[in-house]
Amino acid sequence: MLWLRHDAPLSQETQQLLSLQEGYKPELKTHPYFFMLGFDAKQNVDPMVLGRLRYHQDWANYFQHKQNLSGQPSALELKLTSSGTSAETKQLLSDFKRQYQTEQSFDMQWIAQHKIQIQQAIQRDYGWIERYQTLLQQSPQLELLQPPDAVWANYGLLMNVHYLYLMNVLTSNQPAEQLQQYIEHLTQSMSRSNHLVDQMVLVEKINTSTQLLHDLNRKEHHHLSLDGLSLQQLSMRKTLAMEANIMVLVNPFNVTHSSESGDGVTFWQRLALPFVYLPHMTTNQYVRDLQQVIVLSEMNYADFKKDISHLAEIKPDHIVVKNFVGNILMQIGGPSMQKYLIKMRQLDHTILLFNVLNSQQTWNVQSLNQNKEGYEFYQTDTRLCIKSPYLEKTVWNEDRCMSL
Repeated sequence: MLWLRHDAPLSQETQQLLSLQEGYKPELKTHPYFFMLGFDAKQNVDPMVLGRLRYHQDWANYFQHKQNLSGQPSALELKLTSSGTSAETKQLLSDFKRQYQTEQSFDMQWIAQHKIQIQQAIQRDYGWIERYQTLLQQSPQLELLQPPDAVWANYGLLMNVHYLYLMNVLTSNQPAEQLQQYIEHLTQSMSRSNHLVDQMVLVEKINTSTQLLHDLNRKEHHHLSLDGLSLQQLSMRKTLAMEANIMVLVNPFNVTHSSESGDGVTFWQRLALPFVYLPHMTTNQYVRDLQQVIVLSEMNYADFKKDISHLAEIKPDHIVVKNFVGNILMQIGGPSMQKYLIKMRQLDHTILLFNVLNSQQTWNVQSLNQNKEGYEFYQTDTRLCIKSPYLEKTVWNEDRCMSL
C-alpha cells in the first residue's frame, strides 16, 4: 500500500520545461499582458486596470478555493467590462468573416459595395481600433501564467477588432503597405507567444491578413514578399511550458469546492485518491508526451513531414496499477497536438503560396516541386495549393490553397 502512495520526484526534464514559465507575481502592478487581459474594458476604463484586477483576483480565488468557480467574473469586473463593438458593426463584421470563411478569400467587390457601411462602422467604433493599435505598440513580453479557470483575454472581441482593423486599413491611402507591415508585426510576435489559444489566434490573424493582401494585390500587381517562418517562430516549446504549468495547477487534490456531495468528495480525496493518483508521476508523463510535440515543432519541414503522422498516443497493452487514475487521465485527456502542429505548418504554407503568387515571376508546378524542403505543390483551375504533410484527413487538416 505504501508503494502505491509513493510519488516520484519531478524529473529534470519536467523541471526544465516548467522553469520556462514564471509563476504568479503577487507584487506585479504593470505588465503589457494586463492590457490584452483587460482589452474588453469599457471605453472610459483603462484596460491595464481591468487586466491587473483580473490577474490578481483570479489568483486570490485560486489560493482560497483551489479553483475560480468556473471562471465567473466578479461584480466589479462586470461593471468595468464592455459588451464590445456596436450591434451594427458586429453584423457587418459577421458578414465580412462569413464570405471569407465560405470562399477562403476576400471578395473585393463585396468590400467595394459595402464601402459606406464600412466607413460608418470605423467611425462608430474607432475607439476599439485605437485601443487595438495601442495593444500592437505594447512592449512585447510573454503572457503571464493564470489559474486554470481564470477569466482569460476576450479573444472573440480581439478577433472582431482585428477584422475591423483590416477594414480600416483598406480605407487608407496605402493599404498594401500597411497590411504588409501588420503581417510582419504579427509574425514577429509568434516567437514570443507562450499561450496556446493566443498562438492559434495569431495564426488566424496572419492567415486572414495574408489572404486579404493577396486578394488586394491581384488587381494592383505589385511585387510583394513576406518573410517565411523560422523554426523559432514555429516552436511550441514556450507554449507547452505554459500548458505544463497549468497542468500542475489542475490536479484532483485541488478540488475542494462545496456541494451536496461534499462529504463524499472529501472522503474520496482523503482515503482513495492518494493511492491511485500521484501528481508528480502524472506531470512527468504529461511532459514526456509534450516533449515529442516540441521536438516535432522544431524540425525542418522535410523531417516534420516524415514524422508527423507517427505522432500518436501510446497506449499500454497492460493494466498499470500504480498511479492508475493518472495514467487513465493521460490516455484520455493527454496531449493531442497534431491539430496545433499542422495549423502552424499551414500558416507556413500560406506565406509560401503568397510569395510564389505575388513575386510577379513566371513559375510552374514542376519547378516548384523541385524544392529541397519537400513541399508538394499542385494546381487546380483556379488555385495553387500545397499538400498537407499530415496524411489523416480531418476538418482541420486541409491542403492550403490560394487563388491564382
